[in-house]
Amino acid sequence: MKLDQGFSITEIMVSISIFAILFMFASPIYTQYMIKTHRSEAKLGLIKLALAQEQRRMMTTTYTYNTALLGASTSLHQLYRFVSLRGRVSLPPGSCSANTIPIEGGDSLHYTLVAIPELGTLQAEDDQCGCLYINDLGQKGSTGSETSEKCWG
Repeated sequence: MKLDQGFSITEIMVSISIFAILFMFASPIYTQYMIKTHRSEAKLGLIKLALAQEQRRMMTTTYTYNTALLGASTSLHQLYRFVSLRGRVSLPPGSCSANTIPIEGGDSLHYTLVAIPELGTLQAEDDQCGCLYINDLGQKGSTGSETSEKCWG
């Protein structure tokens, strides 16, 4: 009668190799899933700020360009920073950083709200959508490589 002594070193190495290969393929997929999931936080925040802008306009006949007065300057988990721009601004692809977004200028009769991914977070790696934005007409856009419809859909 033979007693089982456990796993051989070969069996353990094969198991670890299979796990490593699965992890290698699953990790980027999981990262993209998390980026997409957190993107909804920016969309929700922008829509809430747009509603607050319109409510403010009804009460005071003007828009504000201070997002803190509208209720939030960052998203719930601090993954995005919200900025309100004067005028209807269409941001070109690749222009997603606080240094390249035109904070000054434009007219005061319109606004564009922008969600800028915070540096050091997973959202800063979002090349597909980059910054998300919405203007006073409800037109939505993004600065990434994907279409605005895909980023906002």
